[in-house]
Amino acid sequence: MNRTLLGFLTASAALALLWCGCWGGSEDAPENQPTMKPPEERGPVTTLATVTPRSLVVVKASINGNEPASFLVDTFSEVVIVFESWARKWNLADGKFKPQDPRVRDLDSASAGARIRLSSVDVRGARVEKVDCLVVNDTAQRLFSLRMGEPKPGEVVPDLAGLLGFSYLKHFKTTIDFANLEVTLEKNKDEAPPAVNEDEIPLPEHGVSFYVGGSGGRTRRIIVKTSVNGFEPGNFILNTTSLTTTIIPSYASIWKVKPFPPDELKTRGFKPTDKNLPGPVKTLRIGDRTMHDTEVLLAEEGIVIGSEIAGYVGMDFLRNYRLTIDCARNRLILDDPRVPR
Repeated sequence: MNRTLLGFLTASAALALLWCGCWGGSEDAPENQPTMKPPEERGPVTTLATVTPRSLVVVKASINGNEPASFLVDTFSEVVIVFESWARKWNLADGKFKPQDPRVRDLDSASAGARIRLSSVDVRGARVEKVDCLVVNDTAQRLFSLRMGEPKPGEVVPDLAGLLGFSYLKHFKTTIDFANLEVTLEKNKDEAPPAVNEDEIPLPEHGVSFYVGGSGGRTRRIIVKTSVNGFEPGNFILNTTSLTTTIIPSYASIWKVKPFPPDELKTRGFKPTDKNLPGPVKTLRIGDRTMHDTEVLLAEEGIVIGSEIAGYVGMDFLRNYRLTIDCARNRLILDDPRVPR
């Protein structure tokens, strides 16, 4: 793990804080919930995906009927994120912000981001209308483009237009098939909301229940129980744009996770006095899926939102499986990618 990656983790947390600041408790927050387009009789929609050198997943999405552009699939962002240059190209703002609007700044500004509502988001026919969105400065675009990693010879780095966040993904059962470079989106059926008590949710093979929650009023993220070093599981946010599983120090101390020795930190570009340090773990486990002898990032406390949250589950763990996020049934399925569906 290289020190330069830490800024990317901070960027994800900054985007989350921006959304809480924009929507939480605001008098002019949208009253109507996003709605699906009247359902059509068709099966799941499968689209080709680009899996970047660091295992992040990119798909093409059409915003408000415009030509499809590249979006990172992002379970951490509460809403769809559109970078400012693309918002202006598509004329999304429609007067909601001006070129010098203080709400559209760099990510280190607490007031950054302009809130809008998209008419539609469509991935090859998997369409949702009235989708909450945050427009942010192109600084974020540069950070997430770097996070994707250096392309191999002959590969083209996608020109990112934004992040496909939870305000869109919550309407589907989403399957990410890394082996076949596919993302499948199956519309949720019109049914009563599922129970969020783990004991009341029937689990599939290799499946675990999750709940959608967090702190700060409107905060909504996928939270799954994850065990570290065999200890009692803690609450982790599922984060498909985090390169590395992350633990905050207060939980790391309980689970006997410490940074690498000083000499090894030095070879990785870190100093023992840094706030964010990599460290080894014997096991990471979700349900019956276990990752052995790996490493995590011990991040400063403020990097994770919510006192009940122990950290993020990143793509270093998730990329090992065919990942299915079933929002209608509150379940996460981690299948062996070598076994056909």
